[in-house]
Amino acid sequence: MIANNYMLVPAKESKHLFTPTQKLFWDKLFSGDDTDTHLNRADFNPKEFTSFLPNIWMAELLLNENNQLENLKMTLVGTKLAKVYGELTNQLIFDNNSTNSMKSQMESTYNRLMMLSHELFEQNIPLYSRVEYLEENKNYVTATGLTFPMCKNSPNTNMMLGYVEVTYR
Repeated sequence: MIANNYMLVPAKESKHLFTPTQKLFWDKLFSGDDTDTHLNRADFNPKEFTSFLPNIWMAELLLNENNQLENLKMTLVGTKLAKVYGELTNQLIFDNNSTNSMKSQMESTYNRLMMLSHELFEQNIPLYSRVEYLEENKNYVTATGLTFPMCKNSPNTNMMLGYVEVTYR
């Protein structure tokens, strides 16, 4: 899927697009065997990923009574990501209309996160994303990411794990 210069594709078939660090993250996450790419939160120990933590984010998927994605609650935002996207830890994303929300501050990023979240929830597979844009201050930015479905205390996906690299040119 490509929308407004936003590429969102299945990650497993797109490994040739990964940065070297994304390849390392993928291999460490799956210990070299990616035949099963569904992650259990209990098996993910952030201490084993310390060098990647500044670029990692996690969110809970909040579902309605019809098992449809209703909201995201950010549970972790790495320090490098917080510098770019703001400190979002413990914030609800979809229905937050405050002046400091992602929706108000970074509408395009908010729309991409909505698209990514819904696509991941529907497909239930790791996704690769890439976007290039020009910031208001004229910085040219490329953001690439890997996003993984994750389950916590459930056999069904109810969390997301993301790894994002942001570069400026």
